[in-house]
Amino acid sequence: MAIGGVNTAWDLRESNEKQLRKHFSVVLARTALELRGVPCLTMNALDKPRERIMTSRSFGQPTGVFAEVHNALRRHAQRSAEKLRQQRSLARAVMVFLNTNRHRRDQLQYFRRS
Repeated sequence: MAIGGVNTAWDLRESNEKQLRKHFSVVLARTALELRGVPCLTMNALDKPRERIMTSRSFGQPTGVFAEVHNALRRHAQRSAEKLRQQRSLARAVMVFLNTNRHRRDQLQYFRRS
């Protein structure tokens, strides 16, 4: 489906970035610039410590067994601690999110709203 006369990546590359920003978003305008070889985002230096570390995984199959959830949380926390040690950092906070499979509407859902 064409949007604003853009059918292909080449069309996007050749589009006017000011018009893209005006009619769509700054992200799409930056994408057009990137397609032209104009870098819009800088990469982090490899030696600079990360400010946030995330370890995220999904269970391979549904589970309601507390021990399985507990062990998975322990493994993910351990992996995050390894990442912290590698960059010689300390944690200020730890956040844990646990949700049910939102795509399974036939099952009871759990997600905490803040």
